[in-house]
Amino acid sequence: MSSSSGIENLFSLQLTFIIEAQATYDKAVQAGKLASLLVQHTADGNVHFSRSAHSKDHHELTDNYFTVFQTSIGNIPAGKKVEIRLTYVSELNGDVEADQMRFVLPTTIAPRYTSAGAPNIPTSNNFGFNNASPFSIAPTGPKIAIAVSCEMAFPITSVKSPSHLVEVSIGLSADAAASSAGSQSTFDPTKCSVSLLTESHLEKDFVLLVRAQNSDHPRCLAERHSADDATTALMISVAPRFSLNEISRSQLVFLIDRSGSMQGPQIEHAKRGLEVFLRSIPMGDHMFQIVSFGSSHSSLFPTCQDYNESSFNAAQRHVESMSANMGGTEIRAALAGVFEKRLETCPTAVFVLTDGEVNDSEQTIELVRQITQKSAKTPGFVRVFGLGVGNNVSHHLVEGIARAGNGFAQFVLENEEIEVSH
Repeated sequence: MSSSSGIENLFSLQLTFIIEAQATYDKAVQAGKLASLLVQHTADGNVHFSRSAHSKDHHELTDNYFTVFQTSIGNIPAGKKVEIRLTYVSELNGDVEADQMRFVLPTTIAPRYTSAGAPNIPTSNNFGFNNASPFSIAPTGPKIAIAVSCEMAFPITSVKSPSHLVEVSIGLSADAAASSAGSQSTFDPTKCSVSLLTESHLEKDFVLLVRAQNSDHPRCLAERHSADDATTALMISVAPRFSLNEISRSQLVFLIDRSGSMQGPQIEHAKRGLEVFLRSIPMGDHMFQIVSFGSSHSSLFPTCQDYNESSFNAAQRHVESMSANMGGTEIRAALAGVFEKRLETCPTAVFVLTDGEVNDSEQTIELVRQITQKSAKTPGFVRVFGLGVGNNVSHHLVEGIARAGNGFAQFVLENEEIEVSH
């Protein structure tokens, strides 16, 4: 016997908060007060509100799950300047190259494909755009200026951006670099400042790669709360190294997105990534399969094939002939098909190459989580890895399936080269 009262109470509580936030904002505006309302739109269409009645708003956010922030401001006095500051905390992902971190500042959201049976996200509060067009500002619209202060635990050796032209100053913080006394500041090799050479339109995500010595060494960082000196946060970072037993037999499934949204540089990058994967399959008793998906999905071979010269040549010819001509993005159905047809007598690794532009990301991630947990203690355990392709990739989906699948995720922009790390 089960009960859903807890879920119902949680839903009621969330709904109450949303109604109260909207009512508080409306009441303040009607009273002639300066007020703001921050709306957080999540990846699956949920909406969360944060309210404030101050002219200088500071909203703190600590969850990567939110994808779009929409701020409403009421009763701005003539000639007054209003500052809206959003603060969020997120983990820095390791990049494919050793001792390198990857920071991403999202500025665009691509249209999401809605699968059959996926939740219908209402558009009445949809930030002034619909799901048929990307949420990005036209090249003639407003621009963004970016200034980054970076401090690492060890000396910084390289800073670059594959997405934008930037100016880098290693040894100085952003404040010191911008001040007239910056040249007299003490050089600190663990700090750097980065700024755009020119203001940029909101047309692609800002990506920054920072390499520092010994970034993968264990360390502990402490940081005091910005408004409460008595509160300190500690973070321990450990990069474990294991002596693992080599898997003598496994099946590798490469699931490649060939939907319409992958047209152009995305599909070429995905093909290049797939070629790199195929050439990197270790020698031994391993099998592989290539599954293409769009509105439907299909396999190269009737069943997984042994990795040998003949099967590799067939796969290479298949990859060369690929194009983004398979319609929609039914990734969940494709994953379910892969899991259903896998051999349960040996481990399975699934590599997903996609831009992740779907609306049923939560259901897809949950599917991966269920099969991973179910198979965890069996000879046929499953792991899922993600390669996100393109400038408008869904980090939420690609990182979500990799985390749920006990794998890891990697991303590549349209102008980046794909490399393999052993």
